[in-house]
Amino acid sequence: MRIRTLLITMLVSAMTLVGVLFSALWLVHDRLDTLSDVQTSSQSVLREASELLVLTNEYALRGSERVSDQWRIRQQRLLGLLHPTKGADPATIAELSDQVDALGSFFDRLVDAKAGGDTPFQRLRAGMLIDQLLLRTQALFDQADRWSTSARATERQLADWFHRMVVTLPVIVIVLLAVLSWLISRRVLRPLSRLNEAVLAVAQGDLSVRTATTLRDEIGEVSQTFDALALDMVSQLRQEVAVRRQAEAEMKVQSARLQAILDAEPECVLLLGPNFELLDINKTGLAWIEVASVEEAKKVGLRTLIDPAYRKDVLALFRNAALGKVASIEFRLCGVRGGERWVQSYVAPLTDAQGRIEILSVSRDITVNKQLTMELERQAHIDFLTQLNNRGRFMQLAEAELSRANRYGAHVSVLMLDVDHFKKVNDTHGHKVGDQALVKLGEVCQKTLRSFDIIGRMGGEEFAVLLPQTDQQEAVEVAERLRIAIGDTPVSLAQGLPLHFSVSIGVSTRLSPEDNLDMLLSRADDALYAAKTAGRDRVAVTGVTENLAQPDMKVVR
Repeated sequence: MRIRTLLITMLVSAMTLVGVLFSALWLVHDRLDTLSDVQTSSQSVLREASELLVLTNEYALRGSERVSDQWRIRQQRLLGLLHPTKGADPATIAELSDQVDALGSFFDRLVDAKAGGDTPFQRLRAGMLIDQLLLRTQALFDQADRWSTSARATERQLADWFHRMVVTLPVIVIVLLAVLSWLISRRVLRPLSRLNEAVLAVAQGDLSVRTATTLRDEIGEVSQTFDALALDMVSQLRQEVAVRRQAEAEMKVQSARLQAILDAEPECVLLLGPNFELLDINKTGLAWIEVASVEEAKKVGLRTLIDPAYRKDVLALFRNAALGKVASIEFRLCGVRGGERWVQSYVAPLTDAQGRIEILSVSRDITVNKQLTMELERQAHIDFLTQLNNRGRFMQLAEAELSRANRYGAHVSVLMLDVDHFKKVNDTHGHKVGDQALVKLGEVCQKTLRSFDIIGRMGGEEFAVLLPQTDQQEAVEVAERLRIAIGDTPVSLAQGLPLHFSVSIGVSTRLSPEDNLDMLLSRADDALYAAKTAGRDRVAVTGVTENLAQPDMKVVR
């Protein structure tokens, strides 16, 4: 038999049996509901018959009209309860209804006898009617009790049978499932297991394995087909294995060549994963970050080795590379042992065998070029002799500071310094001594002034100083302190006593937001000229008030 036919037959049989059992349970449950209604109706009839019997006895003793009315009400209520009920015996209902009607007739005759007078005949007649009424009422009560007892017994038997079916149904279902499982295991799982074992054995190269099945179903057909194709499959697998081994050997050779090329490459080559984790790095890269192996480099983490000032830009470059963009960046790399170098990295996206984006980075060491460039930039901004800012750099920094002062409303002052009789120094002692004097002047300025004060050599023996956050009085005090420090600084000579020289200083202060740097330098230069005219070795200020003049200063207004 075909497996599909067998399974369909078993499933249909099982579902039919379960459906029959559930239908039987539903019918029994419905019958129980019907019997419950009959039981309720019989209990009500029994209760009303009991009340009617009590009222009959009470009327026999008292004979009051109130009891008569109550008796009739009970009798009508009892008739109302005796209607055809689903599941109840119609003959029993009809018989009880007839008995209730007969009781009504007897009760009417009893009432008439009571109303006919108090003669001995009437009393005898009433007594006989009462006895018959009591007997009939008792008979009604007994029959209602038998009806109720019978309905209760039937309901109890049916409920017991229903409970046994409820308990038995899971057992039947379990047995059915066990039978189905056994059949499926025998006809499907076992042959499939043997077929699977044969497939695994053939895959491992065992040509002697056969499925050894005689079934004439789908599994048997598959097994026979497998047996027929086993030798061909093994032959093809062997050929594929041979080809793959050859490809792997060639790949190992290519990989070894590529690794040799990367290790010999003087530039750093590294491969990053989709989350910027290090996958591989060549020997040059290991030497740069000062570790011995790729595993150690992975533990250290490349992010921690990038200068924090460039880390954000480098990570952004890697993110762009992950999106398919090719770009480059220059940054400073710090080794584990403290070595530093400037590198220029080129990054590009790669796709691995699973289609994931990887990042290839090739970096070259540009430390020498970077240092040379930085030195050239520094020399472009620094005076070669005094190592102070040259005129262009001074003007650039001073303009920026003046803009900041205008933005925040801060004071700014400018000093113009000029060495007194500098031509005489050069003519008397030579240009070398003159250069030494200029160097000393620069050194004194750097020692005397604040770190954020801007100092520059404007040309020849002329210097300029910009004092941020300094008003006119403070600027005059700074200029005077600087003049004294320069005058007290000697310049050593090859022979004879050391040389002392003096400077004249002009001071100007920003008076309004409209004052630009050229105006400040011009006023400071005018003050410097005034100091020179007044005899040199002194401080002059333009636009100063009287209360700013110090007794030991030479102030020219």
